[in-house]
Amino acid sequence: MLTVKVRRRCASADGCPVIICGNTGCIVRFDLDREWDSARDPTACIAYSADGLPVTAEIPIRERFAVLPAIRRASFIEIGVSADGIRTTTPARIPCLPGIADFSGSPDPVPRDIFNELIARIIRPEPEPALRMIADADGLFLCDSSGLLLMGKE
Repeated sequence: MLTVKVRRRCASADGCPVIICGNTGCIVRFDLDREWDSARDPTACIAYSADGLPVTAEIPIRERFAVLPAIRRASFIEIGVSADGIRTTTPARIPCLPGIADFSGSPDPVPRDIFNELIARIIRPEPEPALRMIADADGLFLCDSSGLLLMGKE
């Protein structure tokens, strides 16, 4: 959970929070000053850029808490608050990091016979690379697959 403080219409994040992209259920606790006490139906206003395209959303704040949607492909998110004509003038800026759930597309389907595929890869070794680099006490050498010395540096 991260905390966003709003003082004199300026929002800031407590501590050094980070949002992991693709994760759901990130909860934001809002610590609002007295100006917001009489405001009805406050809303968290979020904005970020995903792949160069602007994304905005308004999320209801309930009992000083809001649940963010999954943030995708963003380097940071800005969070502000609005209600009854009151709006933060400066949003809290929170960095985002890529997460495993943030990658698009779906993984390749799992082959039906994984056991035999693994055995086939073990029995049939990968081909030798065309060139090999060998480093030893005498220097650095580049050899072809037959072992012929192509280049050496001592």
